[in-house]
Amino acid sequence: VVGTLDGEFMDGVKYQNYCGFKVHNGKMQLAAHNRDVWQEERARAVKARPRFQPMMEIDNPRAGRLPTRGAMSRIAPLAFAYIAAGNGQTAMELQMAGATTVNADGKEVPKPHGVLTWCFVQALEETNFDCTHADCVLAIRRLMAQIKESDLPRMDQELQFTF
Repeated sequence: VVGTLDGEFMDGVKYQNYCGFKVHNGKMQLAAHNRDVWQEERARAVKARPRFQPMMEIDNPRAGRLPTRGAMSRIAPLAFAYIAAGNGQTAMELQMAGATTVNADGKEVPKPHGVLTWCFVQALEETNFDCTHADCVLAIRRLMAQIKESDLPRMDQELQFTF
């Protein structure tokens, strides 16, 4: 289970009682999504749509062949994750102004981008690809706030930075 910079677990993690302690079981709670985020008028104007995938739960993840490392609980974090939206939030994609691609007919057409992906690339370009994770997170959050203000006023998506 991943943690956040403020020392908390990710929202939506399922817990169970184990010998008097509350422990996570590696599963997530089913999230509800607010359809107004992508169905309101301004969102439709930029062809916004959700990027969430249907929920799938594995009955017993230990029965599969998952790689394990016994020392993982004793070492410092080695990997960081930039997650597009938290539990109950909807990761969005939309057509960004000026972002185009060439189709099979050779015509330039608008190209949709995920909000996190777009903001991540823009943040790296703004810092000349030389920044810390903390700087990148701040830049991404600022850019996501700009998109919310200009195009998706009901966007509930927030960056989740975990390790």
